Amino acid sequence: MAVEKKPNALAADSGDLAVIPFARVFARLCREKGTGRLDVRDRPKEAGGKIFKRVVMAQGARFTVQGGSKEETLPEILREQGRLKPEDLEKLKSECGGDYGKMEQKALSGAVVPPSELADLVTRQAGIKLKQLFSLIRGVYEWKPTTEDKLAERALLVPLSPEKILFEGVKEHYPEARVKKEFPGIEKKTMKLAADFKDRIGAFGLTPAEQRWLRGLPEGITLQSASRTPAMAEPAAFALLLSFYFCDLLELPPAEDDFPVGRAYLDKEVAKPEKKLEEKKPEEKPAPAPLPKKEEPKLPIEETLDREMTDQELLQELDKYLALTRDKGKNYFDLLGVTDATPQAKIKQVYFKFARRFHPDARPDLFVGEVRDRVEDLFTKISEAYNVLGDNDSRLEYVKTIKSQVSKEDMEKASRAIEAEMEFQKAEILLKKGAWRPALELLDRSVQLQPDEPEYRLYQVWARYKINGVSDEANARRQIEKIAEQRPKSADAWFFLGQLARDDGRLDDAEKLFEKAADLKPHDVDIKRELQLLYRRKEKSAAETKKGGGLFGKKK
Repeated sequence: MAVEKKPNALAADSGDLAVIPFARVFARLCREKGTGRLDVRDRPKEAGGKIFKRVVMAQGARFTVQGGSKEETLPEILREQGRLKPEDLEKLKSECGGDYGKMEQKALSGAVVPPSELADLVTRQAGIKLKQLFSLIRGVYEWKPTTEDKLAERALLVPLSPEKILFEGVKEHYPEARVKKEFPGIEKKTMKLAADFKDRIGAFGLTPAEQRWLRGLPEGITLQSASRTPAMAEPAAFALLLSFYFCDLLELPPAEDDFPVGRAYLDKEVAKPEKKLEEKKPEEKPAPAPLPKKEEPKLPIEETLDREMTDQELLQELDKYLALTRDKGKNYFDLLGVTDATPQAKIKQVYFKFARRFHPDARPDLFVGEVRDRVEDLFTKISEAYNVLGDNDSRLEYVKTIKSQVSKEDMEKASRAIEAEMEFQKAEILLKKGAWRPALELLDRSVQLQPDEPEYRLYQVWARYKINGVSDEANARRQIEKIAEQRPKSADAWFFLGQLARDDGRLDDAEKLFEKAADLKPHDVDIKRELQLLYRRKEKSAAETKKGGGLFGKKK
């Protein structure tokens, strides 16, 4: 017997978001541990649809999201968090000419926030961009599966919990009015718990009380009744249960699982024909004499291509343009010698002038052997550039791409910063457990990735000292003092120096160093504890000295 498919279930790797909500697309791909690219367009590609967001994922657990609005750029996120003052944002805009692509690159390079904070910031940005996609009511998606080794963006993939993204995305973008419009009556329909319901709910980041509520649900529920629980506010509980529906943890019979979704917003009104007004024919006047056609000024590239050249000069120009095609910092505009404001007709003129000079058959006497190979290579690149820039829609898309594109160098720098911070965070956990050796391995990796980050070097020195003991005390103190000079507000640096002084018996120095650390980090429990222990130790030592009259309890 054939299994009846749900009307809004995914049947292929592409579809209409007015029929299948993005929440369901995302949940399915993550559930299947998908690796590939998910392109979201405003309309089908065949109809000239443009990609406005691309989700790259690996194993349905690590993501990077390309494209988006200016509100989703790193500088705007920093402003929203209060970490970038409005005047600093305006200054950054001025430096980058208002280009948010360049502003994003500057943020990723570590010029706006310390490299050690980039990992959390990029992770937060990916989550924001993903959740914003849940607001879509129309558009199309295209999924292109691939292997992880073929993902050019894999260096910037950040780990995210797809279950938490699903819940938060639904909570933010599915208010009551939207649910009623797209899923009318869903709250009263009886849903069945999936067979693996209790096994999967733990991944949603819920409290023990919330998990107990869910584990106590009967086999058949309605969203309306089940969301009334003391374990969670009713709107949040409803959003969570709706998330379960999108990821098939709550199931409806196929016959009942048929909702209008984004089709509910389609305008059904038929435009009324306008009445034709009788037009008065204007009095015919003799046409003015045509003005003499003004000759357009030539572009510099045209001046070059139009001038007479010797064979040697032509080959030099050939090499010059080939060098442009190999320069990763150049684009199609640079190659054709035009700008994004150059009219289409002018771009066409430039292309034909290139063809007159560098078409492989333009100079059969000169373009032979290895020279012909080079000419063919150049003309292929010239044609590629013209095919993109010669069409208005593809040119606009190309401009958008190059403006939002992060350079390879910046991508690698950001990737190193993110990986270094992740290794450091793992090391911090091990340091708290006293697992010095495995922590040192992770810290060595962090320092290798980010050698200029003082915090990583500080903890690396400290872990090595804890392994080597007093034999490394002088070296550790010297290196930590140097780091403290670089980062005078690093409480940890002064705290470590205090512990070194204490271990060396220099209690007065230790006290001053601990107090300096406490001033910088007044609520740190470890610093407070060390200070209290030091005060007691000094008080006890003073009392014994006073009582005995000497160092060994005897009067001198």
